Amino acid sequence: MQESITKFVITNLVPLFNELTPANFALYSELGLPLAYTFIEANNPKREQLVKSFEPVAKDHKGHVNFVWIDATKFGDYAKSLNLPGSNWPEFVIQDLSNQDKFPLEPKKDVNKHNVAEFIKLYRAGKVTKSVKSQPIPTKQDDGSYILVANAFEDVVYANNNHHDVSLEFYGPWCGHCKFLKPIWYNLACSSSDKVLIAKSDAIENNIPSTAGIQVQGYPTLKFKPAGSREFIDYDDERELYAMIAFVEKNSVNKVKAVKVELPKPVEGGEGGDQVVFDSEESEPVPEDEDKDTEHDEL
Repeated sequence: MQESITKFVITNLVPLFNELTPANFALYSELGLPLAYTFIEANNPKREQLVKSFEPVAKDHKGHVNFVWIDATKFGDYAKSLNLPGSNWPEFVIQDLSNQDKFPLEPKKDVNKHNVAEFIKLYRAGKVTKSVKSQPIPTKQDDGSYILVANAFEDVVYANNNHHDVSLEFYGPWCGHCKFLKPIWYNLACSSSDKVLIAKSDAIENNIPSTAGIQVQGYPTLKFKPAGSREFIDYDDERELYAMIAFVEKNSVNKVKAVKVELPKPVEGGEGGDQVVFDSEESEPVPEDEDKDTEHDEL
Protein backbone atom coordinates (compact mmCIF):
# COMPACT_ATOMS: atom_id res chain seq x y z
CA MET A 1 0.00 0.00 0.00
CA GLN A 2 2.75 2.42 1.01
CA GLU A 3 4.65 1.63 -2.19
CA SER A 4 1.54 2.40 -4.27
CA ILE A 5 1.07 5.73 -2.50
CA THR A 6 4.73 6.65 -3.01
CA LYS A 7 4.53 5.82 -6.71
CA PHE A 8 1.34 7.88 -7.07
CA VAL A 9 2.99 10.90 -5.43
CA ILE A 10 6.10 10.63 -7.59
CA THR A 11 4.00 10.22 -10.71
CA ASN A 12 1.79 13.23 -10.06
CA LEU A 13 4.10 15.66 -8.29
CA VAL A 14 5.22 17.31 -11.54
CA PRO A 15 3.33 18.25 -14.72
CA LEU A 16 3.18 15.84 -17.65
CA PHE A 17 5.52 18.00 -19.74
CA ASN A 18 7.09 20.93 -17.94
CA GLU A 19 9.69 23.62 -18.55
CA LEU A 20 12.88 22.82 -16.65
CA THR A 21 14.38 25.80 -14.81
CA PRO A 22 16.88 26.34 -11.99
CA ALA A 23 13.87 26.71 -9.68
CA ASN A 24 12.48 23.20 -10.23
CA PHE A 25 15.58 21.19 -11.17
CA ALA A 26 16.15 20.07 -7.58
CA LEU A 27 12.64 18.62 -7.44
CA TYR A 28 13.22 16.50 -10.54
CA SER A 29 16.56 15.37 -9.11
CA GLU A 30 14.88 14.29 -5.87
CA LEU A 31 12.22 12.33 -7.75
CA GLY A 32 15.02 10.33 -9.34
CA LEU A 33 13.22 9.25 -12.52
CA PRO A 34 15.09 9.42 -15.83
CA LEU A 35 14.72 12.88 -17.34
CA ALA A 36 13.89 13.32 -21.04
CA TYR A 37 15.05 16.77 -22.15
CA THR A 38 13.94 18.61 -25.26
CA PHE A 39 16.28 21.54 -25.81
CA ILE A 40 14.59 24.26 -27.87
CA GLU A 41 14.68 28.05 -27.92
CA ALA A 42 11.96 29.63 -25.78
CA ASN A 43 11.12 32.04 -28.62
CA ASN A 44 10.98 29.33 -31.29
CA PRO A 45 7.54 29.71 -32.95
CA LYS A 46 7.27 25.91 -33.21
CA ARG A 47 8.01 25.26 -29.53
CA GLU A 48 4.44 25.03 -28.24
CA GLN A 49 3.39 22.81 -31.13
CA LEU A 50 6.37 20.49 -30.61
CA VAL A 51 5.82 20.23 -26.85
CA LYS A 52 2.12 19.51 -27.35
CA SER A 53 2.91 16.76 -29.88
CA PHE A 54 5.11 15.04 -27.26
CA GLU A 55 2.42 14.98 -24.57
CA PRO A 56 0.93 11.60 -25.65
CA VAL A 57 4.43 10.09 -25.49
CA ALA A 58 4.97 11.58 -22.04
CA LYS A 59 1.61 10.18 -20.92
CA ASP A 60 2.54 6.67 -22.15
CA HIS A 61 5.66 6.70 -19.97
CA LYS A 62 4.32 8.62 -16.98
CA GLY A 63 5.80 7.30 -13.75
CA HIS A 64 8.83 5.90 -15.59
CA VAL A 65 10.33 8.93 -17.36
CA ASN A 66 9.78 12.64 -16.69
CA PHE A 67 9.56 14.89 -19.75
CA VAL A 68 10.76 18.49 -19.80
CA TRP A 69 11.70 21.17 -22.28
CA ILE A 70 14.52 23.60 -21.56
CA ASP A 71 15.48 26.93 -23.12
CA ALA A 72 18.37 26.13 -25.45
CA THR A 73 19.36 29.79 -25.71
CA LYS A 74 20.01 30.09 -21.98
CA PHE A 75 21.26 26.57 -21.32
CA GLY A 76 23.17 25.59 -24.45
CA ASP A 77 26.28 24.78 -22.41
CA TYR A 78 24.23 22.44 -20.26
CA ALA A 79 23.12 20.64 -23.42
CA LYS A 80 26.77 20.03 -24.27
CA SER A 81 27.36 18.61 -20.79
CA LEU A 82 24.64 16.05 -21.63
CA ASN A 83 26.62 15.03 -24.73
CA LEU A 84 24.45 16.90 -27.22
CA PRO A 85 26.07 18.83 -30.10
CA GLY A 86 24.45 22.03 -28.86
CA SER A 87 24.28 23.56 -32.30
CA ASN A 88 21.06 22.57 -34.06
CA TRP A 89 17.93 22.96 -31.98
CA PRO A 90 15.76 21.18 -31.05
CA GLU A 91 17.87 18.39 -29.56
CA PHE A 92 16.77 15.49 -27.35
CA VAL A 93 18.50 13.45 -24.63
CA ILE A 94 17.57 11.16 -21.74
CA GLN A 95 19.56 11.33 -18.51
CA ASP A 96 19.44 8.61 -15.87
CA LEU A 97 19.58 10.74 -12.73
CA SER A 98 20.51 7.76 -10.55
CA ASN A 99 23.93 7.39 -12.16
CA GLN A 100 24.21 10.38 -14.53
CA ASP A 101 24.33 8.19 -17.65
CA LYS A 102 23.32 10.04 -20.82
CA PHE A 103 21.44 8.78 -23.88
CA PRO A 104 21.25 11.41 -26.64
CA LEU A 105 19.08 10.95 -29.71
CA GLU A 106 21.30 10.63 -32.77
CA PRO A 107 21.96 14.13 -34.18
CA LYS A 108 21.02 12.97 -37.69
CA LYS A 109 17.49 12.15 -36.52
CA ASP A 110 14.83 14.84 -36.39
CA VAL A 111 13.37 15.59 -32.98
CA ASN A 112 9.74 14.72 -33.63
CA LYS A 113 7.00 12.65 -32.00
CA HIS A 114 7.73 9.46 -33.96
CA ASN A 115 11.50 9.44 -33.38
CA VAL A 116 11.19 10.35 -29.71
CA ALA A 117 8.51 7.71 -29.09
CA GLU A 118 10.66 4.99 -30.69
CA PHE A 119 13.75 6.16 -28.82
CA ILE A 120 11.97 6.08 -25.46
CA LYS A 121 10.73 2.53 -26.12
CA LEU A 122 14.23 1.35 -26.96
CA TYR A 123 15.65 3.12 -23.92
CA ARG A 124 13.19 1.51 -21.53
CA ALA A 125 13.90 -1.88 -23.12
CA GLY A 126 17.61 -1.41 -22.39
CA LYS A 127 18.52 -1.28 -26.06
CA VAL A 128 20.14 2.16 -26.15
CA THR A 129 23.87 2.41 -25.42
CA LYS A 130 24.89 5.19 -23.08
CA SER A 131 27.08 7.96 -24.43
CA VAL A 132 30.50 8.49 -22.87
CA LYS A 133 32.16 11.79 -23.67
CA SER A 134 35.90 12.18 -23.22
CA GLN A 135 38.68 14.43 -24.38
CA PRO A 136 41.76 12.65 -25.77
CA ILE A 137 44.11 11.28 -23.13
CA PRO A 138 46.95 13.84 -22.86
CA THR A 139 50.28 12.62 -24.17
CA LYS A 140 52.03 14.71 -21.53
CA GLN A 141 51.09 16.60 -18.38
CA ASP A 142 52.50 20.11 -18.21
CA ASP A 143 49.69 22.23 -16.78
CA GLY A 144 50.56 21.96 -13.10
CA SER A 145 47.55 19.97 -11.99
CA TYR A 146 46.99 16.57 -13.59
CA ILE A 147 44.53 16.80 -16.49
CA LEU A 148 42.06 13.97 -16.01
CA VAL A 149 39.79 12.81 -18.85
CA ALA A 150 36.92 10.33 -18.77
CA ASN A 151 38.70 7.56 -20.65
CA ALA A 152 41.54 7.59 -18.12
CA PHE A 153 39.51 8.13 -14.94
CA GLU A 154 39.66 4.59 -13.56
CA ASP A 155 43.30 4.06 -14.53
CA VAL A 156 44.47 7.30 -12.93
CA VAL A 157 42.28 7.74 -9.86
CA TYR A 158 42.59 4.12 -8.76
CA ALA A 159 46.09 3.51 -10.14
CA ASN A 160 48.66 1.21 -8.52
CA ASN A 161 46.14 -0.53 -6.29
CA ASN A 162 44.60 2.79 -5.31
CA HIS A 163 47.67 3.80 -3.30
CA HIS A 164 47.48 7.57 -3.53
CA ASP A 165 45.19 10.24 -2.12
CA VAL A 166 43.45 12.30 -4.81
CA SER A 167 42.17 15.88 -4.78
CA LEU A 168 39.96 16.50 -7.79
CA GLU A 169 38.34 19.60 -9.28
CA PHE A 170 35.46 19.35 -11.73
CA TYR A 171 35.14 22.64 -13.60
CA GLY A 172 33.39 24.35 -16.49
CA PRO A 173 35.64 26.40 -18.81
CA TRP A 174 33.16 29.30 -18.81
CA CYS A 175 32.65 29.33 -15.03
CA GLY A 176 33.75 32.55 -13.30
CA HIS A 177 34.25 30.83 -9.92
CA CYS A 178 36.48 28.26 -11.65
CA LYS A 179 38.61 31.02 -13.17
CA PHE A 180 39.01 32.54 -9.71
CA LEU A 181 40.09 29.16 -8.35
CA LYS A 182 42.55 28.41 -11.17
CA PRO A 183 45.73 30.00 -9.70
CA ILE A 184 44.92 28.59 -6.25
CA TRP A 185 44.42 25.09 -7.65
CA TYR A 186 47.63 25.49 -9.65
CA ASN A 187 49.55 26.26 -6.46
CA LEU A 188 47.92 23.32 -4.71
CA ALA A 189 48.89 21.13 -7.67
CA CYS A 190 52.52 22.08 -7.19
CA SER A 191 52.20 20.20 -3.91
CA SER A 192 51.61 16.91 -5.72
CA SER A 193 53.83 13.99 -4.79
CA ASP A 194 53.79 10.25 -5.26
CA LYS A 195 51.45 10.15 -2.25
CA VAL A 196 48.97 12.87 -3.29
CA LEU A 197 47.59 13.53 -6.77
CA ILE A 198 46.05 16.95 -7.49
CA ALA A 199 43.93 16.72 -10.64
CA LYS A 200 41.27 18.61 -12.56
CA SER A 201 38.66 17.56 -15.11
CA ASP A 202 36.63 19.60 -17.59
CA ALA A 203 33.19 18.31 -16.63
CA ILE A 204 31.65 19.68 -19.83
CA GLU A 205 33.92 17.63 -22.08
CA ASN A 206 34.32 14.56 -19.87
CA ASN A 207 31.68 12.32 -18.35
CA ILE A 208 32.30 11.07 -14.85
CA PRO A 209 32.07 7.26 -14.74
CA SER A 210 28.91 6.18 -12.96
CA THR A 211 31.05 3.79 -10.87
CA ALA A 212 32.63 6.82 -9.17
CA GLY A 213 29.33 7.77 -7.56
CA ILE A 214 29.92 11.49 -8.12
CA GLN A 215 27.23 13.97 -9.11
CA VAL A 216 28.30 17.41 -10.33
CA GLN A 217 25.49 19.96 -10.17
CA GLY A 218 27.58 23.12 -10.01
CA TYR A 219 31.07 24.41 -10.77
CA PRO A 220 33.59 24.10 -9.40
CA THR A 221 32.91 20.84 -7.57
CA LEU A 222 35.83 19.75 -5.37
CA LYS A 223 36.29 16.18 -4.16
CA PHE A 224 38.88 14.21 -2.21
CA LYS A 225 39.45 10.46 -2.38
CA PRO A 226 41.54 8.92 0.39
CA ALA A 227 44.00 6.23 -0.66
CA GLY A 228 42.56 2.73 -0.60
CA SER A 229 38.97 3.96 -0.88
CA ARG A 230 36.56 4.36 -3.79
CA GLU A 231 34.48 6.91 -1.88
CA PHE A 232 34.86 10.66 -2.43
CA ILE A 233 34.62 13.31 0.28
CA ASP A 234 33.09 16.71 -0.49
CA TYR A 235 35.29 19.76 0.02
CA ASP A 236 33.09 22.49 1.51
CA ASP A 237 35.62 24.82 3.11
CA GLU A 238 37.03 28.11 1.80
CA ARG A 239 38.53 28.18 -1.69
CA GLU A 240 41.84 29.28 -0.32
CA LEU A 241 45.21 27.54 -0.56
CA TYR A 242 45.95 26.94 3.10
CA ALA A 243 42.42 25.73 3.82
CA MET A 244 42.83 23.18 1.02
CA ILE A 245 46.23 22.13 2.32
CA ALA A 246 44.77 21.61 5.80
CA PHE A 247 41.94 19.54 4.30
CA VAL A 248 44.37 17.26 2.46
CA GLU A 249 46.49 16.83 5.58
CA LYS A 250 43.43 15.97 7.67
CA ASN A 251 41.93 13.45 5.26
CA SER A 252 45.05 11.88 3.75
CA VAL A 253 45.43 8.17 4.45
CA ASN A 254 49.12 8.56 3.62
CA LYS A 255 49.45 11.01 6.53
CA VAL A 256 51.21 13.71 4.56
CA LYS A 257 52.22 17.16 5.76
CA ALA A 258 52.94 20.21 3.63
CA VAL A 259 56.52 21.49 3.75
CA LYS A 260 58.02 24.57 2.14
CA VAL A 261 60.38 24.39 -0.82
CA GLU A 262 61.88 27.11 -2.99
CA LEU A 263 60.56 27.22 -6.54
CA PRO A 264 63.01 28.24 -9.29
CA LYS A 265 60.39 30.53 -10.90
CA PRO A 266 57.00 32.02 -10.04
CA VAL A 267 53.99 29.81 -10.52
CA GLU A 268 51.04 30.79 -12.67
CA GLY A 269 48.75 33.22 -10.86
CA GLY A 270 51.01 33.30 -7.81
CA GLU A 271 53.84 35.44 -6.49
CA GLY A 272 56.65 32.93 -6.80
CA GLY A 273 59.14 32.15 -4.06
CA ASP A 274 58.14 29.60 -1.45
CA GLN A 275 55.78 26.77 -2.34
CA VAL A 276 54.56 23.76 -0.43
CA VAL A 277 54.93 20.09 -1.23
CA PHE A 278 53.17 17.21 0.53
CA ASP A 279 55.68 14.95 2.24
CA SER A 280 55.82 12.57 5.20
CA GLU A 281 54.62 13.74 8.62
CA GLU A 282 58.20 13.94 9.89
CA SER A 283 58.97 16.90 7.61
CA GLU A 284 58.75 20.47 8.91
CA PRO A 285 55.13 21.62 8.53
CA VAL A 286 54.21 24.79 6.71
CA PRO A 287 52.92 27.66 8.91
CA GLU A 288 49.31 28.73 8.74
CA ASP A 289 48.41 31.55 6.37
CA GLU A 290 48.27 34.93 8.09
CA ASP A 291 45.33 35.92 5.87
CA LYS A 292 43.26 32.82 6.53
CA ASP A 293 40.26 34.95 7.57
CA THR A 294 40.03 36.65 4.19
CA GLU A 295 36.55 36.21 2.73
CA HIS A 296 36.00 33.92 -0.25
CA ASP A 297 33.02 32.46 -2.01
CA GLU A 298 31.63 29.31 -0.46
CA LEU A 299 31.10 26.11 -2.38
